[in-house]
Amino acid sequence: MSQPEFKLGSELRLGPVCLRTKNLDTMLSFYEGDFGLKVIRSEEGYTTLAAGSTTEPVVILHHAEKASSPPPNATGLYHYALLVPDRRSLAAAYLSLGSKGIVFEGYADHQVSEALYLNDPEGNGIEIYSDRPRSKWKFDERGVEMTTQPLDLDSLIKEFRGPREQSKAIVDGTRVGHVHL
Repeated sequence: MSQPEFKLGSELRLGPVCLRTKNLDTMLSFYEGDFGLKVIRSEEGYTTLAAGSTTEPVVILHHAEKASSPPPNATGLYHYALLVPDRRSLAAAYLSLGSKGIVFEGYADHQVSEALYLNDPEGNGIEIYSDRPRSKWKFDERGVEMTTQPLDLDSLIKEFRGPREQSKAIVDGTRVGHVHL
């Protein structure tokens, strides 16, 4: 089998995040019901979910009924991040999840992006974020300048025009942006 060819300047993308889960029904209720992801495949203990009308996998749930929770001081997943297409999509995620009673762990403006932080029912950290246009990013001698400032939620909410009950948490074009371990 030959390796895919990488061309300089082409975009690299992460594949789906695979999460081991004890309670598949609870996790599916969260990821399908609250997030709005859809099951595109389910076989041999693995359930694959995609965003919107796409079939590009975003999350894979591996059902492992006997899995034990890691101790609090263990290394592992800090959070995985879903990159939504734009600020309006981030506002839709905030409004949709909030209307379903989802509790956010935090919000941040990182200068290059804006982010919402939450956990799934089994404690996996999730960041939902949108990038600012790269033309607005600032650079110094070390690279991209990033900060962690409070997110202006009032300004974010104003991005969403339309009935809030029709907003979807995770929309077409959403993909895995990064993973922090």
